[in-house]
Amino acid sequence: MILLSLNFRCWLIYEYVVRNFPPVFMKFKLITIFILLITLLQSIPAEQLTVLYPVLKDPNHSIKVLSVDKTKYVSVEDFSRAFNVRTYYRKESGKIVLFFPKNRVKITANSPFIMFDARLMQMPQPALLIDKEMFVPVKTFMTLMKENTIPDLQYSIAAGSEEYFIKENRVNQSAVIATSVVKRGDLVRLNEIIYKERANGVAVKIVTQGTFQDSDFSNFFKGDDWFYLTVYGADCDSAALSSIKPTNSLLRVEAVPTGSSVQLGFRLGRQFKSADVHYDFRSRSILLSLFLPPNQDIKRK
Repeated sequence: MILLSLNFRCWLIYEYVVRNFPPVFMKFKLITIFILLITLLQSIPAEQLTVLYPVLKDPNHSIKVLSVDKTKYVSVEDFSRAFNVRTYYRKESGKIVLFFPKNRVKITANSPFIMFDARLMQMPQPALLIDKEMFVPVKTFMTLMKENTIPDLQYSIAAGSEEYFIKENRVNQSAVIATSVVKRGDLVRLNEIIYKERANGVAVKIVTQGTFQDSDFSNFFKGDDWFYLTVYGADCDSAALSSIKPTNSLLRVEAVPTGSSVQLGFRLGRQFKSADVHYDFRSRSILLSLFLPPNQDIKRK
């Protein structure tokens, strides 16, 4: 309806203003139409999400809402700022983490999965990265936030629009992919390591027999020569994992089980800038990404 109204108004302006310009002004026709269109478009209000409960410190804080393929998406950054929570955004991997008092919420661009601590849930549509800003489907995201993080959450979209009071679980429980079930004292076996060269670095997939939480991992670079990943609550066949030939960027791997953890040492054949590691419930694997410095020529050692 808005689009039809806009088209009709533009046609009237063209018919009664632009076409009746004297010939000397005809060369300004396109410029005039462009300015008028911009003015009309700016007069159309953008949708905003308003948090009704709990009451925010700044109730007028703007939370953007976009419509993509008939689905409304809300800005994750705006939402986190409205609740004044700390965030961690890693552009290389397209991940953002929201640190709420109750739990930690992790969202990944182009993925329908969202993590609440170690609990993985699935949204009907993936998170989108639009102009370097993360957006998620409004209804599913807000319902999941109410169920897992903010129990009294209620909201509305746009001035005078319907208020969305979330009174029951609208998310199919089958969307719960997995929950960490490793008991204290149990050791999960690391079966295999798979390497893949990428344009921006190296992807390492560690196939496991059980599940982990991201808090079960620690890692660090030792100079430019070594990268170490420790997996707590894990065990492995040291000879089998150490005998796997890595890629050209990783010269070798040393797997050392300690009885309560496994330390994986990767001998680097290139200089890497950063790393990211997390557990993927779908493949039951630890995913490690080593990233090359951007926009630099990396020489082999």
